[in-house]
Amino acid sequence: MKILLIGGSGIISTCITELAIKRGEDITVLNRGRHAAFLPEGAKVITGDANDPEIGEKLAGLHFDVIADFVAFSTGQLAAHIKAFYPHCDQFIFISSATVYSRADQTTPIREDVTPANNVDWDYCRGKIGCEKYLEMRKALDPSFCYTIVRPYVTYGGTRIPFPLVPSKHWTLVDRVKNGKPLLLPDTHNICTLTHSADFAKAFLGLCGNKKAYGEAFHITSGKTYPWARVGEIIGDYVGKKAEFAYCPIVDIAREMYPTYGDVYSMLKADKATSWVFDNSKLLCAVPDFTCDYSLEDGVRSTLEAFEKRGAYDIDTEWSAACDRILAK
Repeated sequence: MKILLIGGSGIISTCITELAIKRGEDITVLNRGRHAAFLPEGAKVITGDANDPEIGEKLAGLHFDVIADFVAFSTGQLAAHIKAFYPHCDQFIFISSATVYSRADQTTPIREDVTPANNVDWDYCRGKIGCEKYLEMRKALDPSFCYTIVRPYVTYGGTRIPFPLVPSKHWTLVDRVKNGKPLLLPDTHNICTLTHSADFAKAFLGLCGNKKAYGEAFHITSGKTYPWARVGEIIGDYVGKKAEFAYCPIVDIAREMYPTYGDVYSMLKADKATSWVFDNSKLLCAVPDFTCDYSLEDGVRSTLEAFEKRGAYDIDTEWSAACDRILAK
């Protein structure tokens, strides 16, 4: 297949590119060139900004089986991207988010055809919900419009250590464990579903050019749930130090971290302080050979090894100090 990824150097898209190249797919990445070091060898590159009104000129004469949009976060952005990119593809994949799902019921596994996509407590969710509704409206107006919605939940890999509160420099989490400082967690004691980005990539490519995916929405997750503390425990095992944890009300966390770190309360309420359990039946029907190879233990260890290989030991001292202030109170 010929595939174009709009924004192709992120944690998810990089693994998709790597796997596509291994499989012999013809894959091109469109991005601004700021993170070119993360692009695997063999990927074609178009340097440009997806939000540039003239971006369509760079696609003149090109056509792809699939174009996937990783960088649209508002209805306006998505509408502009479809206008510029859809004439150059057969299937348009929009990367939404599993955080669009209602959290009114946190015990029943989430299903695409049952769980409402109405989690409006966070502006990020509201933007993704608006984009999904735009795609449905576009399809209603033009039945030939071919789109697929993909909803990741928490994915991680070589450049991302998963945790509810993540600093800009992820090694800060490891530094706190090594120095005997507690990791901060919401006092909701919720469970999460974590997916290695290499596993995500397999399901994603299975939806590309897949007629069962046309006009449909899918979440892609490992289906494996954990308490968030398990990630910290694995970090502790890796560095030879027992991880310590402190469970705090999300209001107290947000008050100390806002406004420096944005609307933390909304993010925690809508996402990281709630439980997420998924039913992957719909995905497995469309991509029946999808399996996850990474256990959480192996995935987090390989992530930490990747950080060490790059020498990515930078510490976000301001973020860590905010954690200490919350704990002191």
